[in-house]
Amino acid sequence: MYVASTLLLGVAAVNTGNNLLFLIVSAMLGFMAVTGVLGWLNIRGLLVSVQVPDELYAGLKTMVSVRVENRKRFLPSFLITVDVSGRHTSFLVLDPGKPQAGALLLAFQGRGMHSVQRAVISSSFPVNFFVRFTVAAVSGSFPVFPAPRNSASRFSGSKPAAGQLSASRARGGDGELANISDYRGGESLKLIHWRLSAKHELFKVKEMTAT
Repeated sequence: MYVASTLLLGVAAVNTGNNLLFLIVSAMLGFMAVTGVLGWLNIRGLLVSVQVPDELYAGLKTMVSVRVENRKRFLPSFLITVDVSGRHTSFLVLDPGKPQAGALLLAFQGRGMHSVQRAVISSSFPVNFFVRFTVAAVSGSFPVFPAPRNSASRFSGSKPAAGQLSASRARGGDGELANISDYRGGESLKLIHWRLSAKHELFKVKEMTAT
């Protein structure tokens, strides 16, 4: 609307030769130029980095931290919006040399190594006639693990009952390992060999030599 009004008044000034219209158009063009320079300076000198948690799982939304630092020497930046992978976070004022962090909820599809290549910095400062933007490079890659799945236990052996814990097939509970056998019920829970049980999908118990 502002640009259209300026062009319309400019055409009218040329056609009519009215000095007042020329002054108005000149003022409007000057205002546009000044705000353009201020808007350009506002989004310059900003460093963006993305920090992800140690564990990311494919398809699951995770809170990601977006850190923005104003590296200009004197000028603050106002009304800054940072867009990463279609999600954005906003900062009202970024003072020079004082980094700020925002949070985004992102989901990465597929396991493997992922990276965020860029972030889009935009601002409507100083007036909301135009939204100016620039693209900032974001370096760094991170692994995304497969999404966890719910799985039922496939152990074919029955879990020891609480009333059966008093009995034990071990020849001795404090000696050395003598044998590995199948769980038959009544063995102490501390004698179950959990690693072999998981490998064979059947409860295995340790038989110890008597001391």
